[in-house]
Amino acid sequence: GDGDITIVTCGAALAHHGLLGPVDKLVLNDVDVSEVPAQHLASLASCVDSSGLLRIENVIGGQQIVSLLTNLKCGKLSIDRQILGREETQALVQAMLSGVRWVRLMEKVTLDVEALAEYSGQGVCREVTLWCETAARYKEELRTWASNRNWRVTADTDNLFIIKR
Repeated sequence: GDGDITIVTCGAALAHHGLLGPVDKLVLNDVDVSEVPAQHLASLASCVDSSGLLRIENVIGGQQIVSLLTNLKCGKLSIDRQILGREETQALVQAMLSGVRWVRLMEKVTLDVEALAEYSGQGVCREVTLWCETAARYKEELRTWASNRNWRVTADTDNLFIIKR
C-alpha cells in the first residue's frame, strides 16, 4: 500500500543524508520506487553491509532498480517475483562483480539471460542459487556458463539449481 512507499522514501532520504547506519537486512516488496530519487535509493541500498541481506520482491521502477543494484555492498541478494530487463540484469552482474557474494533468484524471476551470461565469473560473487520455475527456466544456460567459467554445479533438481566457485 501507500504506507510502504512512504517508509521507503523516508528511509532512502535518511540514508542519503547519512542518518541511517549500517543495516543487516532490507526488504523491498510490492512497491513502486519510480518516484524515489535514484541517489536516495542507491544510498539506501548501500546501507546494507557486507554481511547483510537485501531482498527485492515485486519492485517496480526500472531505472531506479538499476541504480539500486549498481550500488550494492551487501553480501547476499535475494530476488523474488521480479522482472529484470537488460539494464537491470547488467546492474545485477555489476553487483556480483563488486559487492554481492551470494545471489538467490527465487520464484517468478525473469531476467536477460544473455546479459547474465556476459558475467565473467570473477569478482566477489561465489554462489548463485535458483529456485522453482526460475531454476527450470535458466539452468541449461547457466550450466553451460558455469562449465565455461570453472564454476561447479552443486545442486540440480527440478526446483533447485546451485552453482559455486
